[in-house]
Amino acid sequence: MGAHGDAPRKTLSVCYLASRAPRRWRGGAMGTSRLTATGPHHGARGNGSCGMGWVLRLRSGGVFAILKSHSMSIDHHIDFRYAEDNTEILIPPSGTLETFGNTLLRYTLISESMDDVDTCHIRTGRMKLQRPQIITPSSVSSFVAEGFSPEARAFLQHIIETEKDIRILRYGYTLSRETFSEDEVRRPVKEVLEDATKEIRGQHDPYHALVHGIDDPWDMSLVPLFRTIVLSSVSKNLYEMTQQNLFETKRNGLTLDVRQEIESAFSAAMKDSSLIQPLGKLLQKYNVFEVYEERFFSLINRTRR
Repeated sequence: MGAHGDAPRKTLSVCYLASRAPRRWRGGAMGTSRLTATGPHHGARGNGSCGMGWVLRLRSGGVFAILKSHSMSIDHHIDFRYAEDNTEILIPPSGTLETFGNTLLRYTLISESMDDVDTCHIRTGRMKLQRPQIITPSSVSSFVAEGFSPEARAFLQHIIETEKDIRILRYGYTLSRETFSEDEVRRPVKEVLEDATKEIRGQHDPYHALVHGIDDPWDMSLVPLFRTIVLSSVSKNLYEMTQQNLFETKRNGLTLDVRQEIESAFSAAMKDSSLIQPLGKLLQKYNVFEVYEERFFSLINRTRR
């Protein structure tokens, strides 16, 4: 039996803070160790939404990571660490994330049924991994406003205040309903995993991953997969952004990348007045509304004529 296109849309985002960019990219993943963590911070049970926050420290390059999830279908009785401990990435993606564009990652997630013996669920779909975004230290506080303990927020503030030449990258992904499928097979999980491993290895696709995870909530087993590909990509992304001078702060404390984002938002709002409100929110997000205030209200007056 199979189902298609009925998976709830889910998103997750992560920030990486580096005290210095790598001189060159050597490839490979960075190790991680947990420094400060909070348990799941649950939202309304009815809509299945929640937020969670963790702080991680990479063992290389003075890089810190802020991981935060949104709209994940987590049950109150499921411990996230249980999901993480019972998830195994059998075939990790060998490709890395694009630095200046989005990346599509295929996943095959196999889990054993919690109700029937020798019954497995095979879920396949695509993760759309968004282009890494540069975040200014002044705006990172809004990212951790919810879902983090006071200790975790204080720790992050300490990092920002004490680390020199801080670099912050934000990563995120969404799961699409359109590409999702789910099948139930009545076979031992070992056999199903062996067949899936042979099939995926035979495809030689660097962006197709095989995951053995929990059945409910199954989407939590994709979080380690997301973290794996981000950790294998962050040093390359930092290097390529540094080569393009995107971390240089030359005006108003904003990086070139952020200034370009704001300029693009102004240009779009000039053509479509419905984008003025999102523009204002963007300026508030980066704490520079006062800097662009005169220009912003001038744009509003122009559209009213």
